[in-house]
Amino acid sequence: HALQSLCLPLSYDLMIVAFCLLISGLYRVDSQLYATKTLRPRLSRLLRPSMALRARPNEGEGAPRRSNPYFKKGGVVYIEDFLPREKFEKIQEEVSRLEPDFRKEVGSIARGREGMVAPKNSCVHSILTSKEVTQQIVKEIGTKVFPADFPIEIRRYTFGGRMRWHEDDILYAKPQFEAILTVENKGSLSKTEWFQNDGTISSVSSRPNSLLVIKAGEIRHRVTPVLRGRRTIVKCIFTTTLKKAPDFQDQMPEYN
Repeated sequence: HALQSLCLPLSYDLMIVAFCLLISGLYRVDSQLYATKTLRPRLSRLLRPSMALRARPNEGEGAPRRSNPYFKKGGVVYIEDFLPREKFEKIQEEVSRLEPDFRKEVGSIARGREGMVAPKNSCVHSILTSKEVTQQIVKEIGTKVFPADFPIEIRRYTFGGRMRWHEDDILYAKPQFEAILTVENKGSLSKTEWFQNDGTISSVSSRPNSLLVIKAGEIRHRVTPVLRGRRTIVKCIFTTTLKKAPDFQDQMPEYN
């Protein structure tokens, strides 16, 4: 009887524990089903733009990169950790050295922006027109391109700097691809925003050593104001042809 009286409470406790585990398991399964059937589609619709732009981990130099699905929809490619660290640091050092030569940009729709044309003998020019960079961009956009003969520009957005909604002017007989390398973005809170094909707006606050690629004449985009700090970029162009558009010379950058 003593043994029986000892086992009965123990069995009862075990039954309670088993019952709780059963309920917990059923709740978990039900929650998963609910999330799969109900919440996941809703979250997918809400998060799709940001998920497409989620930073990929640094996969190491030479590692293959996956294509960004938004470019296939006529959208924008965004790549983080684009250049090997040592090459990006060389560009940072060169931009810092050239900073005293920055001048206010003239004749642009941008406001609060200064900069200069990158010298052809600079590492900014040599790295961004290199075979390795060109091959990487070809891989990302799925189009065979090469560096254009349009000047590479170093641009800096200071406090309040911004650029209104626009599509990039077409400079060649076929639309070029404009590549924007972010050199620094010191808490500027500034974003690049663009319209997707379905009319929704996507955005990204570009990180240093990220590359944004936009096809001219197709993607309506803007740069929101710098609210603090500053944002420095390098813009270079890749093209499929060197045959010029009629107003090619009119688009040459001016700094004063």
